[in-house]
Amino acid sequence: MSHKIFYWLLLLSTNFVSSIPFKIDLGGIHWNFYSPKLNVSGSAIVPGDIYADLEANNFIKNPLFGQGDKIYGWVGQQDWIYERTILLPQEVYKANNVLLKIHGLNGFSSIYFNDYHVANLDNQFLSHSINLTSLLVKGMNFLRISFKSNVKEAKMRSDVYELLNNHVLPPECPPEAYNGQCHVNFLRSMQASFAWDWGPSMPFVGIWRPIEIIYFDHISIENFSPLIEPYEKTHFLIKNIISIYCYSNFQNFKIELSLDEIGLTKYLNFCPSNYGKCPKIKLENLDILVPRKKIKLWWPNGYDTLLDSIKKRIAFRSIYLNQSFVSELDYDKGRLFQFEVNDIPVFLKGSFNILKKVLLIY
Repeated sequence: MSHKIFYWLLLLSTNFVSSIPFKIDLGGIHWNFYSPKLNVSGSAIVPGDIYADLEANNFIKNPLFGQGDKIYGWVGQQDWIYERTILLPQEVYKANNVLLKIHGLNGFSSIYFNDYHVANLDNQFLSHSINLTSLLVKGMNFLRISFKSNVKEAKMRSDVYELLNNHVLPPECPPEAYNGQCHVNFLRSMQASFAWDWGPSMPFVGIWRPIEIIYFDHISIENFSPLIEPYEKTHFLIKNIISIYCYSNFQNFKIELSLDEIGLTKYLNFCPSNYGKCPKIKLENLDILVPRKKIKLWWPNGYDTLLDSIKKRIAFRSIYLNQSFVSELDYDKGRLFQFEVNDIPVFLKGSFNILKKVLLIY
């Protein structure tokens, strides 16, 4: 049984009234995509990926059917561009800070806002915040995200690594039967997208997690990471790391750390200038002690109080996989792959199921 406690972080102003951050969701159907080299373009849905958008626009059929991974191998060889226009409310232009919050891009990407290059990203698993405050224009704003081919970029990075280090990083390529792509170890991306033993090669790119604009006057929490450690035998220690976006024209704030369920609250005053320079600072060493007697320990399933039970009918049997050589006189004939149930050879058959969640649309 798990015992959940909600841990809250609040930032409170000590010297003026501050507006809270507001968010504008940039997801949905207002995106377009195209290939710079092919006559392929259409509408896109965000979050999503290039395979889903190509299928929705009838450029490809279901890539999970038949030999779709081979038939549509050209998709992963292309660069792709996603773009949209953004009409911002007037309140955004009055804010001191305007950020583009990207929760996840898959691929080697370059981000442009109103034709200004603002970032290069290459890690599918990280989020990023980009300051747009000085780049806003009245009327329509324009966001463009250019994705390089993961396949070609991985090859290029492998070549550079080999040239600089006189060393090839194994494995270079998957087995030929996989119909996969090479040098996946040079990607910070879903490794299975380059194929695996019974999964398809679909090296997709795209905006796979939410993307939004955040605007505020003084301060905004970008990320909050609590690390929980035992402290002696009587307490737990919560070590907090807090990333904050801030505006330079302010002095002091108060942090409230609270565990409402056990009535524990701690206030900490801080001056951002002691931790770095705006627009982004990191706060550390913000620790809070929690008495063990006030909380219930978390346990893996089956190690805590019994909450439910079920009765099953079972059978007793022995199963053995015989992989001895077919012929002791000729090893080239290979080995057996024969199951024996209760010491009797039996013939078994079955099938694999390819996960439908390889692509986001399925």
